[in-house]
Amino acid sequence: MKKLLFLACIALSLAFVSCDKSKDCSCTVTTSSPEMLEASTTTSFVTIKSGKCDDLNADHSTTQPGFEGEEITVTQKSVCSEVK
Repeated sequence: MKKLLFLACIALSLAFVSCDKSKDCSCTVTTSSPEMLEASTTTSFVTIKSGKCDDLNADHSTTQPGFEGEEITVTQKSVCSEVK
């Protein structure tokens, strides 16, 4: 009986260790620029194998050539959260 209990404990501990740790994340990316009348927003779903969905959050700005030699700054903000 003790051996059976011991083997059951080992089996349960292996089952918990081998659990899938992947997470489904919902990420919203907002693109804006002073030249744009309205910000553009897109949402996508991503599955990550480890870490937190918050690790995907980022801010990014680029400068692009515009009309008549002026430069346009485009900003993108990514906000991700776990889908439950």
